[in-house]
Amino acid sequence: MSVTHRHTRSFSRSGATPVNYDKDVTGDLETNIEDLTVTAGAADMEVSVAIDVSELKSLFMSSDQDITVETNNPGGASAAADDTIALKEDQPLVWIENDSWSCPLTTDVTTLWLSNAGATDATFNLRALVDATP
Repeated sequence: MSVTHRHTRSFSRSGATPVNYDKDVTGDLETNIEDLTVTAGAADMEVSVAIDVSELKSLFMSSDQDITVETNNPGGASAAADDTIALKEDQPLVWIENDSWSCPLTTDVTTLWLSNAGATDATFNLRALVDATP
C-alpha cells in the first residue's frame, strides 16, 4: 500500500508575494510516534523504532519543549550515539529525500533515546516514510 507525505514550505514578508512549495513524497511503509510524553528531567528514555536510512524518503520530528534525540545508543560512557539531534521547542526537523541538506540520520535506527533536561514535560512526534520496493 502506498503512503504519501506532503511537505509544505512557505515564506512571506509584508509587501511581497508569498513563496510556497509543496512536495509529495511516496513510500510503502510509515513509522509514526504520536504525542509521546517525555517527562521533565527524563534521561535516555528508550523508544524502539525501525528506520532503514537507505530507504528513507521523508522524516519529520517535533517537540513542544527542547529535547535531545540520540539514535541506537544513549551516548555517555558505555557507547556513543550514532546521531545526536538537539530538537528545539516548536522547531520541527523536516527532511525530504534529495533535500538541500543531508539526512540527519546517518545509519539505520533501531532505538531512539530521548532526554528532556527541562522542567516541563515534552510531547514528541516522529513521522518517517520509507520505500522498500526496488
